[in-house]
Amino acid sequence: MISLELLTIQHKDTERAWLSANVDQFLSAGGEVDVVSGFTGRVAPYNHFTDTKAQAQERFNNAVKAHGEQAEVAAKIRQLAKTKTCREICLELGMTRGAVRHLAHQYRISFQVRATMPKPEREPTPSKRRDAQDAKLLRTYAELGTSLNHAAEHSGIGRKRATRLAEQHNISFPPYGYTG
Repeated sequence: MISLELLTIQHKDTERAWLSANVDQFLSAGGEVDVVSGFTGRVAPYNHFTDTKAQAQERFNNAVKAHGEQAEVAAKIRQLAKTKTCREICLELGMTRGAVRHLAHQYRISFQVRATMPKPEREPTPSKRRDAQDAKLLRTYAELGTSLNHAAEHSGIGRKRATRLAEQHNISFPPYGYTG
């Protein structure tokens, strides 16, 4: 049985032979091979304490450049904010709402508020219609002289809801009414 290491060595022999043939061909064509010593130092982790002066200056210049670009965008936003809403500015500049609002907060920019239009008259919601129907039914039971509990039970309305409807619609039930 042949070990995996021996198989790897045998496989690499063909690659070594090919590489040495190429090196011989390179040298015969007049090429030179320079021997360079390897790296002996330790790579320092990147942080602003280990920066060289040139790296620190470059980082500072990049920050100033980014701030200048940000200030230009903020100036555009400030100009547009005089007549437009935040959403309209986002669409015009192709920026997200979060980015526009962040710059607006940072540079103290306020946007135009869209004028609110009066809401059209709408039908009462289904719950208000149902409340009105149930209040009418409770009023009928009150005129017959039944108690609130009896009216709630026989009309299919919960007792709490019946109490609320009676208070809202000024329906008075007798304290001890007919329960039959």
